[in-house]
Amino acid sequence: MHAIDFLPSAYRQRRRQRRDARWRLTALCATALLLAVVTTIQHFARMALEEHHAVVRAQTSVVQTQTARLRELMALRQAAAAKATLLAWLSHPWPRSQILACLVGPLPESLTLNSLHISREPPPPNPALPAPSQQAAASPPQQSYLKDLEALRTSIGPGTVAAQLAGVTSDPTALHEYLASLTQQDLIARAELLGVDRLSDDDGTQFRFSIRVWVKPAPGQTAPSSNPSAGSPAAASPAAASPG
Repeated sequence: MHAIDFLPSAYRQRRRQRRDARWRLTALCATALLLAVVTTIQHFARMALEEHHAVVRAQTSVVQTQTARLRELMALRQAAAAKATLLAWLSHPWPRSQILACLVGPLPESLTLNSLHISREPPPPNPALPAPSQQAAASPPQQSYLKDLEALRTSIGPGTVAAQLAGVTSDPTALHEYLASLTQQDLIARAELLGVDRLSDDDGTQFRFSIRVWVKPAPGQTAPSSNPSAGSPAAASPAAASPG
């Protein structure tokens, strides 16, 4: 059997329209709810970004302040370094009595010095001096210290202080021990044995030796040349340096 619908078509159309209206209302409510959720999320995200931006602005201000302070401290450090270099230079050259104490203090009894001469060696070409561009870029206090330092270097003269020792010994081992002890002195930069010769007018137990000692340079001075024969007599041959 087939169901017979006696309702008019207008009624069925109104019922279909009401059903469609409910679906449209449901879709509209869902869309509005979705928009509200998205708007809320964006609002909180914007608030978080604004808070982060405020923190970044505060940190940027702190970094800028610290950078300015760092530049100020760097300028003070450069001025202090120039002043320290000047004060260190004022303690040079070392007193001759202090150099003599370093040379004679560790001298063993088996070594006899016949001569000891202290002199200033000329510097190598183009000695290290503050560049004019560095002085021009320095702060006024630093320029003053560098100017005084350059004036002192000019008045005292460049170069390094060296001592030439000559004498006799009957104990080559003690001679080498004395040479090693010289390099442990605070003022001594380097000590080298220039030559050892056996005395011909003796029974063969006496040796004539020659030693050259370089004193540590002042700050800014040129260090002693690495060439053993620079500014001194020819270095001893291996055979002459080991007479025993």
